[in-house]
Amino acid sequence: MSACHVLKVYRLTRNVNAEHLQEIFGEYGEISAIDLPIDQSKNHRGFATIEYIALLGSSRSLPRSWPRNTWTAAK
Repeated sequence: MSACHVLKVYRLTRNVNAEHLQEIFGEYGEISAIDLPIDQSKNHRGFATIEYIALLGSSRSLPRSWPRNTWTAAK
């Protein structure tokens, strides 16, 4: 049984989509799923859950290297 790694991403701007998240966070490992929940008005709710099959490098040193606010710049 393999371990799964889950990342929660908050404060996403409205223009971010799953493809943006795949491009940005795919650099840190192989992504198995991205959940970007939508509200009743068909906009995403400002957060996402990214599930990794495997992370590249040490998972303990990885959080310091996450691209802070990179997702807010996606257009």
